[in-house]
Amino acid sequence: MAEPVDVRNAADRVQVRDARDRAKFDEVDRYNAIRATLATAEGRRAIFEWCVSLGLFRSVFSTSSQIYHAAGMQDAARRIWQDCEAASLELVELMQREALTRQKAELAERTAARSRERR
Repeated sequence: MAEPVDVRNAADRVQVRDARDRAKFDEVDRYNAIRATLATAEGRRAIFEWCVSLGLFRSVFSTSSQIYHAAGMQDAARRIWQDCEAASLELVELMQREALTRQKAELAERTAARSRERR
């Protein structure tokens, strides 16, 4: 199914074609911007932390209506993640490896701090 495009007259093939062309250019520009962001360590960390804060890796389950809010936030994170993967799967994999390295370092630091406290 074709993506919807904004036109004044959907019966006008020229308007529809021009709108599709603009949408393609917008997509290319968006992916270029995402690639540029993912090309830096700071950008990868910011996007990863942003997705985490939106609940990408958390369950949305709740016994209240909060579940709808959490699901919406998670959907936004999924859109960001999917755009990143479409822009550069290699940089997304690098982002994941860096995040895992940070998590391991934080765990080692907490473990060392606990063992110092016990002495």
